[in-house]
Amino acid sequence: MPTTIRLRHSISLHRNALITLPNVRSVTSGIPLPRKSRLARTTSVAPMIDVTNPHFLHLLRLISSSHTLYSEMVHANAIIKNAPSPSSPASLYRFIGDPHPDTVVQLGGSDPEQMARAAKIVEQVGFGEVNVNVGCPSDRVQVRGSAHLLPYQYILASMERTAAFRAQHGCFGVVLMKTPDRVASILDAMHAHGVHIPVTVKCRIGVDDLDSYEYLCHFVRHLIPVLPIKFRIRKPSSTKHFSSIPTQLSTLLRSSLPPTHVIVHARKAWLHGLSPKQNRTVPPLDYERVWRLAKEFHGLVVTANGGFDTVEKVRSGLERCDGIMIGRKGRLLRWWSFEEKGMGMGR
Repeated sequence: MPTTIRLRHSISLHRNALITLPNVRSVTSGIPLPRKSRLARTTSVAPMIDVTNPHFLHLLRLISSSHTLYSEMVHANAIIKNAPSPSSPASLYRFIGDPHPDTVVQLGGSDPEQMARAAKIVEQVGFGEVNVNVGCPSDRVQVRGSAHLLPYQYILASMERTAAFRAQHGCFGVVLMKTPDRVASILDAMHAHGVHIPVTVKCRIGVDDLDSYEYLCHFVRHLIPVLPIKFRIRKPSSTKHFSSIPTQLSTLLRSSLPPTHVIVHARKAWLHGLSPKQNRTVPPLDYERVWRLAKEFHGLVVTANGGFDTVEKVRSGLERCDGIMIGRKGRLLRWWSFEEKGMGMGR
């Protein structure tokens, strides 16, 4: 008798996704890409608390239209409670700015229903993409080593640690890497709620002791969309081979499916013992793990993040994956310097 196995539905194609031919110039960068990138915009500006606020994003958009811009992380519940209404049509925009199709709204949360409702609101008001935060490190609220800080620095550090505390105890951010089924449930809920704009995931290469490459692959496999299929199963002689059958078949299907886009910060995160700031610098960068992921998962669009502070690093990274996300290390660079070197990151 045929056995029916229902696998997870595909989510929307990434809005910047396209297939480029060898030696074809990128539509935005103006230079031949050594790799067949599936992103029209190969560079993006990372979501950063207290940095990528609506005013900063507006400034970046005036400087250049060549990048994908990410909002600060906003909790899904804040989106729902501030959804536009006749009495308060613009209350939501103070969090994420005016709707723009080239802005990605990063959502924090772990409740699939809440996340799906928030994503649908983001779509309805006119944003072009939603990103699920699975990369924010957690820490305690206390501000350690604060004696040397100026008053405004103390306030910012307190705000950052408070957000990190909420991430851990509210179960969102990088702690979700420990429960990939939960992340898959969030994506499924968004699909079930009819979210048609692309949904992406931002994560790290590992968390706490779950920091092997094998675990990263295990996490990513939960994100890759596959279609419902029917097939006959001949009961194998061992459970090991039986459990591998769906994986083998889904791998065959992925080549014809819209790619899932994952942004990988090339550092692991320690949820205890390191502050959010330390989690951005202390764990060593491991780009090779990201490059390997991009090479081995053909159905995955991979953007690398972490430590890209020079044009040369960006150019080199684009040879190994689909995109590069520039964060705090690169935000002080002169944006027009990229244009001078032919990267198309300014105008």
